[in-house]
Amino acid sequence: MYQVSRSLYRRLAPHLAPGVNAAGGDRLLDACETTIRRLEREPDFARPDRFLFEEIRDLFGLPEQSTVRKLIDMHMSLALQLREQMPPEQRECAAFTRQGTPCRREPRPGSRYCPSHRHLELPAPTPA
Repeated sequence: MYQVSRSLYRRLAPHLAPGVNAAGGDRLLDACETTIRRLEREPDFARPDRFLFEEIRDLFGLPEQSTVRKLIDMHMSLALQLREQMPPEQRECAAFTRQGTPCRREPRPGSRYCPSHRHLELPAPTPA
């Protein structure tokens, strides 16, 4: 997945607006890596392509934005395919702390959440 975020960055960097400084390039790289990392860790991450585009759209000129959106869509679909092929692994709790970091506690058996975050688990549907 690291390769996908770097590939996306390399494809987007030439399209940066002329007035964007080095901090803008760093912000672009950070946004690409953060989005791919969230896509890896959060199975319920909805619309990663939209999230990333909203994060970086101000770094590009208006004529370039359609190209940028197409590149993001292409790379996100590739990342989603790669995520589906990855073997499931026992990981930490699926919740995030108030500081925005992943919870490091072990989930309860048969759940994606630890005892502290068990309230986030959706109740099982009841038969009608």
